[in-house]
Amino acid sequence: MKKLLAAAALLSLFLFGCSQDIGVNQPVQSKATHEIIKLPAISSLSSEAIVSVSETIDGTVGGAVYLNQSVAGGPFGQVVFNGELDVPQGAYSGTQNIAITFDDQTTAATYTPSPFYFDQPVTLTLELKGLDLTGVDPNTVDFVYIDPTGQIDHVQYSSIQVDLATGTLKVVGAELHHFSRYGFID
Repeated sequence: MKKLLAAAALLSLFLFGCSQDIGVNQPVQSKATHEIIKLPAISSLSSEAIVSVSETIDGTVGGAVYLNQSVAGGPFGQVVFNGELDVPQGAYSGTQNIAITFDDQTTAATYTPSPFYFDQPVTLTLELKGLDLTGVDPNTVDFVYIDPTGQIDHVQYSSIQVDLATGTLKVVGAELHHFSRYGFID
């Protein structure tokens, strides 16, 4: 009987002693990486920047930058960029040329001048339509700040909408506290 108990004890030590121990101080693993959602192939590119708008705005008065452009390409024949960046009265002192520039690769845009911090956040509503969203999970899409090293930080917004049938991504009421690079991730 003692030999049987000793064998059972050794067997249990072997089985449980070799299992991976996840301690309290070790992080719980979640989705390993998020990727910036890509733009589809765009027809006849003449440069890396495909969509860009700018507006000179006095921060003490406020104003808006409107985006309403489209380019040929993608699975629907056209990729449409619509948006509005609202600068509230008192967002900053002085006058600035505010620009939104998309590259030809991703659904991320650079907002300039950068870096530029606001006394109160500006608000962005942005819709991209005509994208190839194959493989994108609507439940994991987010709109984020992307730092120069590729790290992300979540942005507060009112809502995010994903329509796979029309290839549409939309963020409503995103609060931007500074200018840099922002985009959609999955």
